Amino acid sequence: MKSIRLIKAAALVLTAALCTGLVSCSKKTYTSFEEAQKAAQKEKKEILLLFTGCDWDEHSEDFKAQVVNTKEFEKAFNKNYVFVNVDLSQDDFLSTNLPDDASEKEKEDAKKILEDFSVKEELSRTYQVTQYPSVYFLTREGWFLGIVNFAPNHTSFVEFNADVPYQEIKQKMETVNKIRSTTGVEKAKAIDDLFTATPSVYATPMHDLILSFPELDPQNETGMLENYKLNAIYFKAYDELKTGGNASLVFASAAEDEALNLSGPNRQQLYQMAAYMLVQDGSLDDNYDYDKILDYLQKAYEADPESEDGQLLYERLQTARSEWEKVKLNNAE
Repeated sequence: MKSIRLIKAAALVLTAALCTGLVSCSKKTYTSFEEAQKAAQKEKKEILLLFTGCDWDEHSEDFKAQVVNTKEFEKAFNKNYVFVNVDLSQDDFLSTNLPDDASEKEKEDAKKILEDFSVKEELSRTYQVTQYPSVYFLTREGWFLGIVNFAPNHTSFVEFNADVPYQEIKQKMETVNKIRSTTGVEKAKAIDDLFTATPSVYATPMHDLILSFPELDPQNETGMLENYKLNAIYFKAYDELKTGGNASLVFASAAEDEALNLSGPNRQQLYQMAAYMLVQDGSLDDNYDYDKILDYLQKAYEADPESEDGQLLYERLQTARSEWEKVKLNNAE
């Protein structure tokens, strides 16, 4: 009996030594995307991001057990990727419903849980998560490389692996390495290649790249400078929307900015977006700034009256004026 205990004890010691020494028993799993990014930058790896909802999604736990927590998964990705699992389970969130007599520590803990959950939700919005579980292949900067959404046949690593877009990832990584290693116009061209290859729903993390494009190609050697000026304006408007700012003003100010040297059709587009954003704002409480909307539509028309949108804009302008006259008449009564 004693010898059996010694053998078991020795086995446990050996296992612990292996797990803490040169041999890794399992991959490092991060739960914070920010920490995973720091590790990826330090280790010069990319990011494998798993979204799960383990206490409400019927597939997340099985997927982790059958696919993610396997030696095959680790062998395939551990060398080149830092792994992070962002789990949007509800239990922790529900635990923040505190009683009136909760202690200060309980309140602080609840506040931290809510902050962490908010970060996770924002991350899921950034990557437009529509399926749980889902696996995103990202660069260490957070740029999109590929995705594998859960499918019913993903009951082992083999089935999952068959759906990994390796060729797409490889091609994008070649472009990413150009972005990392070049400057000026060459970098601008690589940015355009990656942006073009990235579905628009996953383009938000390229925010800083898009904003840098005009500085990389000030002489418009790529012929795409104005397009990226527009892209930058849309990103700035998106930033305003996220913080509750005035996106309409971003579009209007850009349309009026002579330093941007935008063409008539593009200025027309921006004025239309300025008017559209005001309509969206007004729809929230049925309180429309008709004067400003009419002003932007008029300026949109004048920016390029001969364009394909010119006649349509003119008709919209007339309709909007008619609506405004009705509103003023009703208010007068």
